[in-house]
Amino acid sequence: MSDLKNTSLKQVKWVSFGRVLPKIFSPITTILMVGVFTPSDYGVVGICSAFISFINLLQGLGLDDIIIKDQELTDEKITTAFWFNLAVSVFFYILLLAASPLIAYVYHNEELKKYLPVLGFNLILNTIGFVPWALLRKKLEFKKLFFINFAPLIISLCVTIPLGYLKYGPWAIVTGSVTLTLLTNIYFVIQSKWRPSFVFMKSEIKKNLKFGKFVIFERIQEYLYANIDIFLIGFFIDLRTLGIYTLAKSWSWLIFGMVTSPMTEILYPAFQKFSNDTKKMGKQFLEVERRMFFMTVPIFLIICAFASKTIAVIFPVRWAEAGLVLAFLIVGDGISKNFSLQRDLFKLIGRPDIYPKAFMINFIYTIICYPLGAKFGLISFLCVRVGNDILYTGIQYHLTRKIFGYSHEDFYKIIRSTLISGSIMLLIMVSLNYILHAQIVYLNIYTLGISLILSMLIYMVMYYVTDKTSITKYYGEGKVVLGIK
Repeated sequence: MSDLKNTSLKQVKWVSFGRVLPKIFSPITTILMVGVFTPSDYGVVGICSAFISFINLLQGLGLDDIIIKDQELTDEKITTAFWFNLAVSVFFYILLLAASPLIAYVYHNEELKKYLPVLGFNLILNTIGFVPWALLRKKLEFKKLFFINFAPLIISLCVTIPLGYLKYGPWAIVTGSVTLTLLTNIYFVIQSKWRPSFVFMKSEIKKNLKFGKFVIFERIQEYLYANIDIFLIGFFIDLRTLGIYTLAKSWSWLIFGMVTSPMTEILYPAFQKFSNDTKKMGKQFLEVERRMFFMTVPIFLIICAFASKTIAVIFPVRWAEAGLVLAFLIVGDGISKNFSLQRDLFKLIGRPDIYPKAFMINFIYTIICYPLGAKFGLISFLCVRVGNDILYTGIQYHLTRKIFGYSHEDFYKIIRSTLISGSIMLLIMVSLNYILHAQIVYLNIYTLGISLILSMLIYMVMYYVTDKTSITKYYGEGKVVLGIK
């Protein structure tokens, strides 16, 4: 277990780099181009991306999870997965081409007919690296995955930014996205050294789809949960408001993706050894959750407090509304993201049906309440969205406690120091902000940076006071992650 822990910790660094760097470059690109782009431009791209993402999640029909899970993987199984995924991707791309005029009509924007077919070509390009990516992830080759993603990212930025300043608008983002997808998948193939043969086993597809249907059901639910807001705001309000919302949402994903994405990537392959022992898996799950809360709670509190100020400092005045939207989204994501890991553990114990069945409650809430919220305006919608995040967290907490067998007291023990330290940090920062408000003539990037750093220092000191043992342990694990130990 110690070797597994150390191996997983060492991979956290590369998963973090691979997840964080693209998310860092994305807002940097945004900051460089907000003077060129309008909220309406972001709204158009947001609608296109939402439709592409829906089709993209169906690729493979859950076969990527099966490749990672299967302990007796053969080349015939892998090759069958590749050709089946290619066929599915071509089918959905043709479907997207046929639906483009209808989508443009619904959202009253003829430009969508031009962008959707080009951006949708990513569906075909993604099939090139589908199997190589799954194989590299199965082997915990996250260092290779990092370098595979990094070079294409830089090249795509070199395409996007100049096109943006040359007034190409949404075409700048579309072209950069296609460039990134093409280069990334080519590198996947080169690094994995796997090549498909001409084999197709119908029996294997039928068997795997029995597992994959629950994975797809889960992905569709989660997609709607994550993207129906894009469709509804664009339809009930307007594309300008959608652009502001999309910007704030991308920053919220950036903030929490830095923490949750590395854990999510590693958890599924790393916990394979516990698939027959739910008690051990539950114990390790709580330890992961302890670290998740340690990292996400202070981020949640700090960003809520400084969201509006951050947007005001970084962006032009036409984006000012994004600050309030970001604060709402951070509240919801801060509550729900801590329970984003367990779905893969349900698959490992042979119950891929648990998560999608439970998620039906959130799905029904989304279908009924989101349109009502959007109809009455952005603030109304944001309140409804936060309510769904709270409901999601309660359901997932109940499920994990029931399946892994931990008590309310066990859970409280892992979050006690975080809650105490975070509350004290917030109280001190709010008090200082009130006292010094009259003394600060203007807000700039320097005063904002000092406030953020001071907040984190207060949190770390208070956590050390309340739980010295855990801080010492995290420090040691941090050294392993960075390769120092």
